[in-house]
Amino acid sequence: MKSKLILILLGISVAVFSCKKKQDNIEPPLPNAPINVSSQWLVDNVGNLISGMGDGQWQKKVFTTQEQNLFNSLDTANLVGTLKPDSVIDAPTKFNYIYPNPFASQFRLSLQFSNGFNGQIGFKYVIVDSVMNVVAKGALKIQATACVPCPLQPSSTNIAFMPAIPLGKFRFYFSLSSQANPFFYTTWGNINRTQ
Repeated sequence: MKSKLILILLGISVAVFSCKKKQDNIEPPLPNAPINVSSQWLVDNVGNLISGMGDGQWQKKVFTTQEQNLFNSLDTANLVGTLKPDSVIDAPTKFNYIYPNPFASQFRLSLQFSNGFNGQIGFKYVIVDSVMNVVAKGALKIQATACVPCPLQPSSTNIAFMPAIPLGKFRFYFSLSSQANPFFYTTWGNINRTQ
């Protein structure tokens, strides 16, 4: 009987020690994976594309979990009263990418939406460096306005940015949301601050 009890206690001790050993060997989370921010679309001061395209930047994407997590701290943004347009017009039209790029201290982003759309949309952005460290972020409501005399033209909005970021190359993530449709449009593009 004593030998059975000793074997049982020995088995329990081995099991507890094994579990403890496994917990001690848990690997720490991996650091952020590096991203390539070297490929830049060149855009002049009025939004004319000089070079770029064909690499997927500034077009609708599905964010990875790591990319989606960049927006976690912005999820408290008030989306009351925001609406989803029927469509967002993708690059490479003269919209949906920043200009100028590269930029000195400020840049603009023009967005176009379905014809006749009037309404507010939730806009969130995050700027990261090449190892996904956040250097700037924000959330705001943007107003899309339809062209009254030309109802068959897309509605649009224009947003100005003056990010307090250092000189260098970064990635600009943004998302559009409405009260009933969070993250209905997500994309990113590389940006370059030169002065």
